[in-house]
Amino acid sequence: MESRFVSNLKKSPHGLLSKVLIVGILVNAWYFYYLTFNTSNPIRVNWGFGGSGKAPSLSELNASNFRDYVRPLEMGNSSAIFNTVNDALKQRNSDIHSVGVSFIPAVIPQGTLLYHAGVAEIPDGFEWVAFDYEFSLNFGTRGRSRGRNSVGRGRFPGPGGPGSGPGGKPGADSPDGDKKEPSSGEQKEQKQNFERRTSMLTFQATRDLNKVIYFDGGSAAKSSSGELDTQQLWSNVIGKQLGDNTNETDMHMPERLYASRICEWGKPLGLDGFIRVEMAFEMVICDFSNGLELVSNTTILSNDDFVGLPAPVSLTKENGWPIGDDGKLIEDQLTEEQKQILEKEDIYGSYLSELSAGSVYDHSKAAQFRDEGERRARLDFRYMVTGINRTWLHPDPNGRRLISDAVPETVHEELVADLKTVLSSDAGFDHQLSTDWQNVAREITAKFSPMLLSIYDTLRSNEGTAQERARKASLYYTNFVRRFQDTNQSFKKSKDFAVYQYATPMVPLRTDADFLIWSAFVNVVSEVIDTVFDVSETLNPLIKSQLDGVELSDSDNVISNVLISIENLMSTLKWVELNYRCAESCGYDGFCYTPSWGPSPFGWNNPDVQGSSTIGLKWKDDFNRYVIDENQQCVNLNTIINNKH
Repeated sequence: MESRFVSNLKKSPHGLLSKVLIVGILVNAWYFYYLTFNTSNPIRVNWGFGGSGKAPSLSELNASNFRDYVRPLEMGNSSAIFNTVNDALKQRNSDIHSVGVSFIPAVIPQGTLLYHAGVAEIPDGFEWVAFDYEFSLNFGTRGRSRGRNSVGRGRFPGPGGPGSGPGGKPGADSPDGDKKEPSSGEQKEQKQNFERRTSMLTFQATRDLNKVIYFDGGSAAKSSSGELDTQQLWSNVIGKQLGDNTNETDMHMPERLYASRICEWGKPLGLDGFIRVEMAFEMVICDFSNGLELVSNTTILSNDDFVGLPAPVSLTKENGWPIGDDGKLIEDQLTEEQKQILEKEDIYGSYLSELSAGSVYDHSKAAQFRDEGERRARLDFRYMVTGINRTWLHPDPNGRRLISDAVPETVHEELVADLKTVLSSDAGFDHQLSTDWQNVAREITAKFSPMLLSIYDTLRSNEGTAQERARKASLYYTNFVRRFQDTNQSFKKSKDFAVYQYATPMVPLRTDADFLIWSAFVNVVSEVIDTVFDVSETLNPLIKSQLDGVELSDSDNVISNVLISIENLMSTLKWVELNYRCAESCGYDGFCYTPSWGPSPFGWNNPDVQGSSTIGLKWKDDFNRYVIDENQQCVNLNTIINNKH
């Protein structure tokens, strides 16, 4: 049986087809407009800053004219912008380039699961959640020590985050590295935390959480070396605007002040929360009643209960145990009964310590999996707000400070004003309307990091003569240069097209951030390609002479100059992919360890306090702080267990 539509089409094919065609054209035109121009409350864009003064469409931007639209941006800032984009939401990169100076809009897609370990109640205010349950479980279910290891233990060290709140609750270092004793109320809460059962709350996003800000760098560090500058800056400006004179240095957990102010300030703008990195990624949710639903509430057994152990014996003076004034057990005053009790408690304690190490290992593996990126958050780079190219910042990523005498408060106020502007859009952020600049960066670093390292290592090796090493090195770059070096066009045009291929935006450039990022990418790729082409041009005479059996007297000098040019380039680029690696494969049960700032598998890493855990770290006198060692090492469960004993 024919449908009415088919019958009508047969009776009047041209009329119906025309109408269908017109409707189709209108729908397509609307969709094109939405993808290309749609913004509710669009952010103002200053097209006059550099370039031609107008925004190009993708059809206008081509290999011949793209440099006309590049904005003036010096190489140091270009490299900093490139690394900000490349490092974003990557555990390893964020810890290595730990001092972030940017605020990047993000979207948490509908359906995403988020975790919080603690009391069996939905928070009625802001609180921390984790993207990985291992993160919350490790932080939210810390147990007491047993046996001799429990004697003299006061409060329990441990980070905060998505199980027990930020700032080292219970008991962390303040940003200046001094121990801040918790108040009597906090101590009481800590005791209650250990005595009660922990619940693992699992939340699911019921909509896109499309007004989220990501703080780049090691933004959950408890330090005074710059990692918290973006949050502190935002909080300080809000406090000044509100006349709130709360002194954060007197607080055990100043991050709660930052979160409270930021969430309250962002409420009229629809701010959903913000993302930071510790050991894996965490997020502050400003309002759990808006966009989240509780899908699971699991009561978690302690390891003692899971194994079926009796309650721990409390080794205190009050209970008759010989404890000295120094808080230590007096072994020669133990009764035989106490010795037997201790022997059993020590056995229990040893196994519980191993189980704790297993939890840390599980958490560390989850964090290491995010070295390549936390894909459950999507970044909208169109509206990135950054201190780069706005004021002078140190060229070394670990030396940058937004809160310093060199950065006036007017810059802080401008940054917060820009944040208010980008959050004012009714539509929120939409990563699909932004070029995935991080994917562009991934293509660039994946192509050129191995190439540059292979050329460099080959030329500086001791295998063969200088000319023979040049010949071997050419195997790594010739195919690339040959692909772009057209015999029918100039050398410059050949290089320009190579730059265009690797730095082309995927959607039209519309905002200042678009142009800033794209211009930075063009500059960085230009520097890389100039160097590779120069290496080819410089080494070709050596290779030709070697093939002809002619020995050149200045070959060593030529090689030396090429090595210097590559060293200078790598120093300028500062790509994590160029400099940080384990020398060996770590196996299925291990991982290449990048220390995190604050809690780590091997203790507390405070970047600006000498004497804290130093595995994987080295002290840098220039900045009076620890930085991550380029020569990384493999660790596994046994490494973590052995470190606990």
